[in-house]
Amino acid sequence: MSGRSLSAFLTILLVVVFALPGQDGIDMDAARAQQEFRFGVLSFHAGRYNDAIVAFTRALAFTPEDTRAREWLGRAYLQSGFEDAALNEWGLVIDEGAAGAYLTAMNEMIEYRRGLQPFLEPELTLNVSELIPASNGETRFFQRPAGISADPNGTVYVVSLATQDILALSPNGRITNRYRGGLVGLDQPMDVVWTPEGLYVTEFGGDRVSLLNEQGNRIMSFGATGLAEGDLLGPQFLAVDEDGFIWVTEWGNRRVSKFAADGAFILTLGDRRTTRLQPEARLLRPTGIAVRDGRVYVADRDDRGAALKRYDDSGNYRGRIPLPLDSEDGVSYGLSGSIVEDIEWFDDERLAIAVADRVLIFDPVLEDVVTEVSDFGRRRIVSAGRDANGRLIVCDFDADEIGIFEPTHQLYGGLDVRIERVLNRNFPDVSVLVSVHDRDGNPVIGLESRNFLVTERGRIQSESSLDVAVSRIPDPDVVIVLADRSGEGYSEDAVTATTDLVDRFPEQSVSTVYLAADTPRTILEAPASPERFGEAVREALSGAPGSFEAGTRRLDRAIRLAATELVVSGVRRELVLLGDGRVSDGDFETIGVQELGAYLRNNGVRLHIVLLEPGSPEDELAYLVEESHGTVRYLYEPQGITPLLPEMQSHPSGRYWLSFTSDSDGDFGRTYIDLQVETTLFVRSGRDRSGYFAPAPQ
Repeated sequence: MSGRSLSAFLTILLVVVFALPGQDGIDMDAARAQQEFRFGVLSFHAGRYNDAIVAFTRALAFTPEDTRAREWLGRAYLQSGFEDAALNEWGLVIDEGAAGAYLTAMNEMIEYRRGLQPFLEPELTLNVSELIPASNGETRFFQRPAGISADPNGTVYVVSLATQDILALSPNGRITNRYRGGLVGLDQPMDVVWTPEGLYVTEFGGDRVSLLNEQGNRIMSFGATGLAEGDLLGPQFLAVDEDGFIWVTEWGNRRVSKFAADGAFILTLGDRRTTRLQPEARLLRPTGIAVRDGRVYVADRDDRGAALKRYDDSGNYRGRIPLPLDSEDGVSYGLSGSIVEDIEWFDDERLAIAVADRVLIFDPVLEDVVTEVSDFGRRRIVSAGRDANGRLIVCDFDADEIGIFEPTHQLYGGLDVRIERVLNRNFPDVSVLVSVHDRDGNPVIGLESRNFLVTERGRIQSESSLDVAVSRIPDPDVVIVLADRSGEGYSEDAVTATTDLVDRFPEQSVSTVYLAADTPRTILEAPASPERFGEAVREALSGAPGSFEAGTRRLDRAIRLAATELVVSGVRRELVLLGDGRVSDGDFETIGVQELGAYLRNNGVRLHIVLLEPGSPEDELAYLVEESHGTVRYLYEPQGITPLLPEMQSHPSGRYWLSFTSDSDGDFGRTYIDLQVETTLFVRSGRDRSGYFAPAPQ
């Protein structure tokens, strides 16, 4: 039975529902409004937002006072990218006094992101949201927390020096695993760094660096006790740069050593031998280290006091940055005997520097302390670093505590929780897609079942569970859009890019290739071989070229068409645009760039551009990439498109599939079933309210 035939059938049933005793006649407007409302809800949960907009608009034409239909119309507008229209509809609901707290919060959150606030960097202050003690009664979880690292999925790794293991903490602060280095164990582990290959750990007592796998077993070790190149003596802190090189500070040798990922020695910096002709480059008490974009910062205390020594990644000395600290700022019994312990990147430009009982957020370019972080209860902070959710995790060595600090405007701003889709074809088994973001729109990563509370018709669904976090799904759903342009060289580059993508990505990850021409159309759908995809691209470009030159290409419609396929059937939604990055006169005539960017962003579709010619995409395309958190690559750069797949696989997503078994009466698909989801993470929380109709009988 088709959707509209089913609606006609339900209209007959609704006539009976509304023909109640005591009424003079049947309220046909209410019956038709209910019919349209039901069709709109079904369309919304199927990802057909245009159909939903039409249906809710019709419902309101029959019953203009129906604030529930108006709220849903706003939701459909939001998911379609028309945020102004959504805010307008919700404003009417709010004015009527019919908006719940969840809708008011969502409305305010969207207005905040669309206003000036996100572009004005707030004053950086961080407050403690949780303290994790080392023990609970007789049970001790860790002792002497030292080094810290985080992975993209929300897990935080903390070295417990006294118990000689590494803890894996969930975003809830729950210990989910312990890593002990296998049968040999770890010898005074000091610092840890997560990489896709495993955990690199410095062993202060063993004078080595070890790589641990997911089971916590040692895969390899490098370094040996000694003074020679490649030896280690008292290794403390670690950094791994973008190219996979490992940098280790050695307290005993007063230097930094650089190794390849396989443990091969590369170079040293700051030691007596390499600084004979440049004594200012010598390290006296090296502790923390941070490396990025060829810049190497090492915390040191020399004859002039505490400082950051700067080098390049070839070991050349680039200068000294004094820190506004003196001996009274340190602790005489510190791990290193120095004022500063570990340093980590706080963001792309600023460092988090562990200093005694606080953390300095420091800008090394401006040589300025941006802010200090402390709750005045810390004793000796050895290490501090940010997790995937932007929180600062602080290891208090002496207090045996792990502190979680969050930006103040986030801490009290709540969570943005949205019910995006309800699937109930196997009713009473119901699945719910929920997105969770912070106030600035960043995804909240690594949540567990305990973070979600599902309520249906006011009854808590105690058996609800988290089926999967989208961040944990390894293979992306990919759709390719080919920008039409004439030229044999362009055509062959497009063929190369398409075949490479299909060949490198998991089987059938690439589902469809669309051509952006004057009339966007499908070129080929999976399953097909890489060669067949390439042939289809060649045929398409040779068959009807010229829309770019004529200014009739409709890139906006092609991107919207491809994104809609991902919205309807994809989970990890990735859209790849192949082209030269140029925009024709007709490319954004139908759909505005802002609306298209909102459509991509609000539905978790990321736009990646693979340039077939060197250069940069024009402003409209660059905007879409930025809004959707995508990437830009040139086909023939040294690594080509190779990094694209791992980038897609590791990119964080704040979307979660929840499931529960409903205890509501489906009522043959006639009754609207109210649904709410609340998400809590320590002191922050957010809630959304939606609903669905059970499937009608076949």
